[in-house]
Amino acid sequence: INVTELAVRRIIFFFKLISDFRQLSHDTMVALLKCTMMRLLQIHGINSYHKDTNTYQEPNTDDVVFPAD
Repeated sequence: INVTELAVRRIIFFFKLISDFRQLSHDTMVALLKCTMMRLLQIHGINSYHKDTNTYQEPNTDDVVFPAD
């Protein structure tokens, strides 16, 4: 699993926790995710990046450290 796939899975998991999102039609859910995913991945990357080590790691987890190279 790569860092992007992991981030997408976690974003979708988070969205499914929101009751208003779950009430949307499947097509609307997919459209909303498609329209916002790049922005959410950018935010996720910013939050996961460690400047001092030039790596990415999900905050407050024991996830694998991914080099930014």
